[in-house]
Amino acid sequence: MPYSWYGLLFQIVFWLVSMMLFRRWMHRARLRSQPATAAGTLSQPPEVFVIGVVVTILFSVITSILVYRPDAATMDWPALFLLAPALLGLWLVADYVFARHTMDDTGMGYGRIFGKNGRFAWRDVDRVGFSQWTGGYWLALASGEKVRIGGTMTGQPAFASYVLQHVPMPRIDTDVRKMLAAAAQGKLHPL
Repeated sequence: MPYSWYGLLFQIVFWLVSMMLFRRWMHRARLRSQPATAAGTLSQPPEVFVIGVVVTILFSVITSILVYRPDAATMDWPALFLLAPALLGLWLVADYVFARHTMDDTGMGYGRIFGKNGRFAWRDVDRVGFSQWTGGYWLALASGEKVRIGGTMTGQPAFASYVLQHVPMPRIDTDVRKMLAAAAQGKLHPL
């Protein structure tokens, strides 16, 4: 059977359109207004939890089928590689559950998937930056720790307002200051 270029073209177009719709969906999720009970909170939107659960279940089932099929004499390497997306899905679920930050005028409490949760005062922030690779902000503290703010988290306008109000301007990178000013007005950076 000859190779069909139409099939390859369809796959590429399908992937590009799917990713465009996914990014738009995540962008809308992080812009959604938070309930009054969640004011001053940075957290992942529920969509991250849903994606994590679906990916974990899907790839776990596929891996199980490959490992436990009747004709399998040994475990195949592709089955092991399919565990990676399942673990990534678990990471998203854990990020949704544990990586929550709270902010007020005195400082910020932060949560992590691994390691200790903590709290710092705004005066303890040495530097504020932005990571193009992860699409999120980071705060370098006087203690040497870094607190990361995920790019998909909800509550970023409030975070930007707190940083601009309480962290001295020389400690905020120039480009990041512009991004924070836009985020405080609800204009978040693209994902």
